[in-house]
Amino acid sequence: MGLRLITGRSGSGKTKLCLEEISSKQKIGKRLIYIVPEQFSLQAERELVKESGGIMPAVVLSFRRLAENIFSECGISGDKNLTDIGKLMILRRIIMQNKDKFEYFGIACERSGFTDRMANAVTEFFSGGITPEALKSYAETFEEGSAVRNKLSDMALIYGEYRNFINKDYISSDDVLTTAAIKMSEADYIKGAEVWLDGFYGFTYQEFDIISRLLAECERVNITLTIDKKSVESTKMSMVNGFFEPWDTMRRFKKICEDNGFNIEKTICLEECHRFNTEGMKNIERKYFSYAFADGKNSSDGVKLMTAESLDDEINMCASEIIHLVRDKGLRFRDIALTSRSLSDCEETVRRVFSHYGIPFFMDSKKSIMGHPYTEFVRSVIEMTADNLSYESIFICLKTELTPLERDDRDKLENYVLRYGIKGDTWTDAHWQWGFEKEETTEKEDEINALRELAINPFKDFYKKYKSGKHSVAEITSDLYGISVSLEIADRLAQKAEEDDTAGNAVKAQEHIRCFDLISGLCQSISELLGDETMTIREYGQIFEAGLSGLKMGIVPECIDSVTVGDIERTRLPEIKALFVIGVNEGVLPSNDTDIKGILTERERTALEELGAELSHSGARLAFEEQYLIYMGITKPSDYLYICRNLTDSSGIQTRPSSVITRLERIFGDIETEEFNPYSVKAVDRPIPVLHRIGEKLAEGGDMDALWNGAYKWLENNSEYSSAAELLKKGTEYKNKENNLGNANREKLFGNELHTSISRLEAFSECPFYYYAKYSLKVSPRRIYGLQTPDLGSLFHAVLEKFTSDMKAGGYDWNTIPSEEANELIESAIDLLAPNTADKALFSTAANAYMLRRIKRITKRAVSVLKKHMESGGFKTAGVEIGFGGGDGDLPPIEIEMPGNRKLVLNGKIDRVDVYRSNGKGYVKIIDYKSGRKEFSLSDIYYGLQLQLLLYMDAFMKTGKFITIDEPEPGGAFYFRIMDPVIKSSDLKGRTPEDTLYSQFCMSGLVCAEEDVLEALDNIFADDGKNKSNIINVSKNKSGDLTGSAVNRSYYGKIIDYTVKKAGEIGGRIADGEVEIYPTVNGTNTICSFCEYNSICCFDENCGNQRNKLKKLSASEVWDRVLSDKNKD
Repeated sequence: MGLRLITGRSGSGKTKLCLEEISSKQKIGKRLIYIVPEQFSLQAERELVKESGGIMPAVVLSFRRLAENIFSECGISGDKNLTDIGKLMILRRIIMQNKDKFEYFGIACERSGFTDRMANAVTEFFSGGITPEALKSYAETFEEGSAVRNKLSDMALIYGEYRNFINKDYISSDDVLTTAAIKMSEADYIKGAEVWLDGFYGFTYQEFDIISRLLAECERVNITLTIDKKSVESTKMSMVNGFFEPWDTMRRFKKICEDNGFNIEKTICLEECHRFNTEGMKNIERKYFSYAFADGKNSSDGVKLMTAESLDDEINMCASEIIHLVRDKGLRFRDIALTSRSLSDCEETVRRVFSHYGIPFFMDSKKSIMGHPYTEFVRSVIEMTADNLSYESIFICLKTELTPLERDDRDKLENYVLRYGIKGDTWTDAHWQWGFEKEETTEKEDEINALRELAINPFKDFYKKYKSGKHSVAEITSDLYGISVSLEIADRLAQKAEEDDTAGNAVKAQEHIRCFDLISGLCQSISELLGDETMTIREYGQIFEAGLSGLKMGIVPECIDSVTVGDIERTRLPEIKALFVIGVNEGVLPSNDTDIKGILTERERTALEELGAELSHSGARLAFEEQYLIYMGITKPSDYLYICRNLTDSSGIQTRPSSVITRLERIFGDIETEEFNPYSVKAVDRPIPVLHRIGEKLAEGGDMDALWNGAYKWLENNSEYSSAAELLKKGTEYKNKENNLGNANREKLFGNELHTSISRLEAFSECPFYYYAKYSLKVSPRRIYGLQTPDLGSLFHAVLEKFTSDMKAGGYDWNTIPSEEANELIESAIDLLAPNTADKALFSTAANAYMLRRIKRITKRAVSVLKKHMESGGFKTAGVEIGFGGGDGDLPPIEIEMPGNRKLVLNGKIDRVDVYRSNGKGYVKIIDYKSGRKEFSLSDIYYGLQLQLLLYMDAFMKTGKFITIDEPEPGGAFYFRIMDPVIKSSDLKGRTPEDTLYSQFCMSGLVCAEEDVLEALDNIFADDGKNKSNIINVSKNKSGDLTGSAVNRSYYGKIIDYTVKKAGEIGGRIADGEVEIYPTVNGTNTICSFCEYNSICCFDENCGNQRNKLKKLSASEVWDRVLSDKNKD
């Protein structure tokens, strides 16, 4: 019964000594036990078999496997073990049951990740031997009502309930070692055995307890520690010393032996280095913690610093060097490893780049099953039942492609569901018939209902049974799993695995099978643990989700000869010759974040430790511990060490070198450094990376030198890569250009008469391709059920038309209708028209019901303002919604001659026409209602972006005499914005809030600057002196000069003529088949911001696309160009 410590620096042969001793004692007949960390056990077995000539002389165990052997001998069933996944589900259930009792956590316990953090805290409490009672007593030492006291009390409640649960029937994964320690005295398995513990530098409270009992029962316990002789001989040591962690472990063992009377044998100190073959590696091991500056005698042979611009370049650089080592230095892939501080940050990049280089690799990590199609399938089945068959849950399920619905049919069904806002029992009970006109055949209706049944039938019974009420967990789980059985999910996943394996993706093939097995196991666990409990489907979903969050897939290596990729601190590396350490940047390695991301803060952890609680290391100690782990990591290779860093992070921010690099520079002074050059001779190493670099070169438009031209020629002439090389060349030469339509297509689309509308001409000016996609090809974007901005505009227009008609029918006009009567007519019009707007979307949600009330308020205010406008002038309404063209219009269409003996025919509808009669003239006021922001702009008129008002004016002046009676003349054309203005106190400027609101509705447009017209628009101009209108955007100073958008009749005619001419030019371009991808940029506005066809046009400046960037013209510049006929952009 004794302890022997085997110590030595990294590479001194501690493991080899253990293996040799075990091998030499295999014939004695004594039980030999070799204990290593869990992740090292497989590698340890291989090394032991190799050392012992092909036999296994000792049992290789981890602490957990040792416990399982003890349980087996003592008759404790393995069925009683609660896994980590079971722990998560039980904790989630306890949290749900006790959330109303919490004093601190409140809604925080519902947040994502809370259960995982609580599970980590529970593990820490178990490892540190902290009981719920101890935790509660710690809580009581803090001030009553304080946050920390309440938090600890809540944690003690959860922890206590969890221990109560497992104490009935289970041994939890956290309690395994404690239980094993208690049972060790009953186990003959360890009595008289000799034990070696190798690969550890520290132990938990529970592990120390296990080792104490091993010391009591075994003949001898041998423990290896990586520590230098000087530290072994020290009686005191500061935390800053590089070997503090193993020294502290050694100190605790000596105290255990002293307290229990165990014999401490002479410590073995191995001083000779056996691992390293290069001087650089030897110097790193000897001097990493010495802080000695270079003295010119420290060779860096075998050590290299490598820098690259980005992580992607960094991994490419490593891959290229690995190829060099294998090809030119004779190494095998299994002799090489690549590590990083955080594998998750670079895992996908490594997978992609190594695959391109043809480097076989083993990723030493476990992948979460979240995101796998089968995981999402099961989650969505639960979600659709809990969420009343919501659109999101159903189509997440269908898009896993694990249901009978084919992709095209699914898309067709999804379009219909989105269009009509279908959800809930409508999926299961109703026959869908929305959108099918009476004159249509029933074929489309039957098709959509057949797809509905195909989609929902596998889940209908489950939904109806569990959508409400509480049910037993066992019953829910059985029926949930039954859906997978009925849909033959296992066979579908097996087929996918076979397809991926055939395609050469063995890892992905494994994932399909593992995911199904893991979720099947989860279903079994939840039934065994909570089968008799009853709960709602939503509660069940929370527990199931907690279990899913802990499921990880471990992937078996594809081959033995592969590069190991892992975490520098945790990955067990075999005897390797070369190591690449990536991401060696400041704040990354070592990390500047030393806080444990858990429920307890750093300050709370410190307070608990002062009270005697034994918790995991954090803060300063964790930072120094990481330096020790880095030392252990970088001293693994025997020959070559590559320290790699990137100069910029993923956000493009410049990085700084790590303190690890600073240490190496101090050791060596002069150290070999290499910067990544993707176009060097060394980079011509593998076909696929070379293809990528040639592509980059061609895309940049640079000339390739003889080397890369030669590489491209080789690829072109190689049967395996010739098609890729050809495609690459085509891709780099590709220009995203749309050729104009040919004669045949122009004739089919337009003929000699182009029938369109003014708004469509404006759309063409925004972007020719937009017009082509929307109006020529008639590409229809997916319509989503709900209230859209265009729906609001249509409703406002319809309400104002209905209001005006009803007002006239009641014998009123704008001047005579009482406000109360006007409000009643508005209410009536909206109540009549709203149900027919956006498929009744205004009645679908509480938010839209509020929107309906808001629409009524906005419309009433708009009508009130319009009424006040009319009362303040002499114009009278002559008509509303006056159509021109289109067969049933009030006026004939606008016809404009185009080049080539062609004609532009414009149809449309004028929202409102007011007329003022004076001296035999009928002055016309055009009003266009806008629910969005629209300001009159001469610059936009010049560019063809705003033709509507003036073309309306032209159309009415030419053909509207039968309405005006008198000869029509332009009075003004305006946009009236229907809005819900908000005013600030700074806007008042001595005015009443009502007057300020009224001024917000000032109309934007162009006015004919004749005195009687101005007075008819706003009688404020009848007064002498300075005047500013709140109705139109015109002011008059004391001298009688006008400012704003007011011009004389001649100018008005000129701008109308220009607008007509511009419309003809645009029509001509359309008729000529122009479909160029050429979006306009007008100030900060561009159609691309809201275009529905971005995914079709694929605008890309790198592929030759350009934007039509317009110069904002002042009014004087526009008039100068219009009057002088300088119509140039």
